[in-house]
Amino acid sequence: MTLLLGKDRRVGKWVASRLGTTFFPPFTAIGLVDEGEGLCGGVVFHDWNGANIEITVVLERQIKRSEIRGLRHYVFEQLGARRATFRTLASNRLAILFLSRHAKFEAVLEDWFPEGSAWQFAVLRDDPRWMRWRVEI
Repeated sequence: MTLLLGKDRRVGKWVASRLGTTFFPPFTAIGLVDEGEGLCGGVVFHDWNGANIEITVVLERQIKRSEIRGLRHYVFEQLGARRATFRTLASNRLAILFLSRHAKFEAVLEDWFPEGSAWQFAVLRDDPRWMRWRVEI
């Protein structure tokens, strides 16, 4: 399993296709690639306001620790975000399982995506659930 970087439009389109939506630039996307199977997950970072980054997640397989570290590093170290707001389709059980372990559940957003409702989670920069994934450079 590897992270796919630098292919924002491709990954953004893949994530959007699973949600029945569209992402408008500017956004950054990181794909999760399974050898021989192609994209099996995607994370789109959008609507950065200087403190919070919105993150839309679609997972078709479980995420690895090294991938969590990479996501955390991008959000809190590279961007300098104080908060990350995650949304995923209510039917995306793998993403909900991952987010429920690593972030605080905030709300169900009825009819958020064209494909259905979203679950919203958040994590703050110093949240202990994410601090353990910190990458020391």
